[in-house]
Amino acid sequence: TTLLHEDHQRRAFGYRFDDGELQHRLAHWPGFSLNDVMVARDTSGAVVGVASIWNPTPVKRFEVRAYNGSMRWVKRGYNAAATVLRWPRLPEPGHEFRYAYLCNVSVKGDDARVFRALLEEAYRRLHGTGLHFFSFDLGEGDPLWPAVKGFMVQNLEFLLYAVTPASSPRTEWPKGRTGFEVSLA
Repeated sequence: TTLLHEDHQRRAFGYRFDDGELQHRLAHWPGFSLNDVMVARDTSGAVVGVASIWNPTPVKRFEVRAYNGSMRWVKRGYNAAATVLRWPRLPEPGHEFRYAYLCNVSVKGDDARVFRALLEEAYRRLHGTGLHFFSFDLGEGDPLWPAVKGFMVQNLEFLLYAVTPASSPRTEWPKGRTGFEVSLA
């Protein structure tokens, strides 16, 4: 929890992990447990990265309504590859994507190599479980982007807005990664 707390103290929209946020998530997020937490350590044993895997199916699902335009061709190509590579085929309209979130991500010094190790461990744990994908948040210019090289990635545009009282408007925010948690959107 110490790394999460220290990391989020520096982030815009960071969470208060010193105030029981992780314990709250463990108690209230259906299906989330300490078994889902991954910890990266350096050669001296110090914690240099953490991330958690969470399957939100009990509280949130994405149902496919249709594949329109170029997505029809993407689906055909993907499903052809899925047959050969033994991936789950994309769901038909009326069915749901099966997915997980990589959440509670904190990497000391924003070291992309550490994040890469966490991604590889998440992939190892999730591969063969029937999930279509796992999702995580990296903002524009995030120093962790190099870690995703070699993975099949789909970047989804997302705008994050801050609302402040008119009596105390804020025009500047800390630089770097936000504390925004895509699994809570």
